[in-house]
Amino acid sequence: SLFLIFPPMKKTTVAVVSFALLAVLAAPVRSEELPDLYSLHLDVARPSYVFSGSFQTDTQFGPYGSTDIAEGEAFFDFGKIDGILWGTFGLTGHAHGLYFIDNPNMSSLPDGLVDAYVEPSFVIRFTNGWSWRVAAQPGLYSDVTEPSFGCPASVEAYFAASPAFSIVLGGTIRPGWDIPFVPTVGLRFSYEDMLRIELGCPRSRIDLFPGYILSFFAQGEWSNITYGLEGKNGIPEDLTWDEIRVSAGTSLRILGTWIVTGEIGTFLERELSADVAENHAMDLSKEPFVRISVSSSF
Repeated sequence: SLFLIFPPMKKTTVAVVSFALLAVLAAPVRSEELPDLYSLHLDVARPSYVFSGSFQTDTQFGPYGSTDIAEGEAFFDFGKIDGILWGTFGLTGHAHGLYFIDNPNMSSLPDGLVDAYVEPSFVIRFTNGWSWRVAAQPGLYSDVTEPSFGCPASVEAYFAASPAFSIVLGGTIRPGWDIPFVPTVGLRFSYEDMLRIELGCPRSRIDLFPGYILSFFAQGEWSNITYGLEGKNGIPEDLTWDEIRVSAGTSLRILGTWIVTGEIGTFLERELSADVAENHAMDLSKEPFVRISVSSSF
């Protein structure tokens, strides 16, 4: 690490000087023509939009009751703009929600939870294989009837050793959440166009025949989200949903751009916690789930 020590200056002055130094250091590198260095983390084609839904039956909430849970998710890629400050600006949108079909005898549990946000990002790439990405996720993380806003932010460094191997190291800062920092660390490896392996946190995944008409996958993923609640009349101010799920499935490519995916899985860990006097955390039953996804590109 390199640390520069400046005499006392105003915050705005420090910001301007820091930005100027970054521009001076980056300009000579970016002025050269970039080689065709493919990154498995940054260059793998992804759909422009994805819609998915899953259903989990008879989930038991600790010593309380049980309920079926419907889950939905949507992703939109609004595209990228190159050449901004020697880098690439991108914008995506994400929406995810949980709906509890019945209340499991818990007065503090809302009917549904939602995390929906836009993610502006900036990526700068260098000729030595290194890349940097900064992003923010401002949006709604709360009960569907009582909006509560948050803004996690992430910084990640990537290194593409070859077109078949790349690594990532970084993390996401989440002020006020149950876990205020989540690391992003891992590697990706591919063997020709037959096999792609991702190992890391918060997700690991194996794809067999990715991009083919018929492909197969298996994955494990950790998710930890803190939702803001009303915080009145005995209801806690926030609720954290924490889970580790594993699944496997297959994808069918239709007419070149449309992809239909079927997936079945279960949970290794599943916990609900809130800032209350008792029952601060409770285990949820680990029922199997089925998820259907539809995706395509513009």
